[in-house]
Order: sequence, then C-alpha cells, then structure tokens
Amino acid sequence: MITAKTGSTEERMSEVCKRLGMPFKVAWTPDPSMSEHGKVDLKNRVIHIFDLNERDAWATLTHEILELKIRPLLSFYRSLVNTLIEFIEKHVYREKEKFLESLPEIMTALIKEMEKVTKS
Repeated sequence: MITAKTGSTEERMSEVCKRLGMPFKVAWTPDPSMSEHGKVDLKNRVIHIFDLNERDAWATLTHEILELKIRPLLSFYRSLVNTLIEFIEKHVYREKEKFLESLPEIMTALIKEMEKVTKS
C-alpha cells in the first residue's frame, strides 16, 4: 500500500529510527560548509544530517543507522585490542625491570674491564 508523505522529512526520519528501536531524533540542517554528511550525538540522542537534498539526507541517515547498529559488534574488537595492549605493556614493563635490575652488574663488569685497559 502506498501512502502519501506526511510530516516533515525530519519527523519521518525520526519515525524510522523509532520503528527500528533506536531512541534518536533526527535533525536535518542542510549545511554546505560541513565536511561531513552527518554525525551522531550520543549524549543527546540526535542524528545530525547536513546534506543539501533529501535523497542524500536519507542515504546519510541509512549510513548513520547502520553505523549505530554495528557499534556493539565493534566494541568486541576494541575490547580485544585493549586487552592485547595491556598484555604487551605488562610484558614490556617486566622486561624493562629485569634489565634495570641487571644494569649495575653489567656496568660493574664493564668498568672493571675498562680499568684493565687503561692500566696497561
């Protein structure tokens, strides 16, 4: 069934978000000076769209919705990378501490050998 478009583009976009279970409002403010097509304001739950024409605005909304939907999946990768970084930092710290603990012995041995060379 085809229905006539009712409401503003922003209202229809916000309604799409609502139907998808996404508690976001959409603010379509065409702005040719913006370097991005859209952005998500998570704090205020607003999807900002800056495209000039409606067709592009809908394409940007689609992109932003997909990005929001995939965000939880990406958090697993972020968590994995952070765990890996933590592991590497701990390993490097332990190796650095071992080196620093052995440094006096290394320096003493080198100084003794250098003294032998200067006495000859």
